[in-house]
Amino acid sequence: MAEATATRGGRTSGAPSASWSDAAREQEQGSRGSLELADKVLVKIAQRAALEVVGVAPAGAATGRLGGMLGRGYPDADVEHAGTRASVTLEIATTWPHPAPQVAASVRDSVTRRLRELAAVDADSVAVHVAAVVQAPPPRQQERVR
Repeated sequence: MAEATATRGGRTSGAPSASWSDAAREQEQGSRGSLELADKVLVKIAQRAALEVVGVAPAGAATGRLGGMLGRGYPDADVEHAGTRASVTLEIATTWPHPAPQVAASVRDSVTRRLRELAAVDADSVAVHVAAVVQAPPPRQQERVR
């Protein structure tokens, strides 16, 4: 049996006891309120998920510094959602010599997984368009401390 701690108003809190059923836990969690996510939150999740994939060019690599400052970089995402369902369209740039079909498939998987994990949203479709192929940026050299 779990311990409960007293809180203001005489209510108790703490871990639910072992006797709670799964259905009771779900009902209790559902009665706390609801969650609404703005499209721009899902766009950010999709963009970050795409950048996690090896072979996707880092933000600004395909558009240069000015394009990145103007918000014209890759990956670019558009999300339409209703409730817990979403449709995602992504434009990405891949790095040479990574094969575009494999990178696009990995991006699709990553975006689907991350939307589910981070936002409890199921992606009905994730369309990935490879808009550019760029040279991989040289590895950053750390400045030596003198």
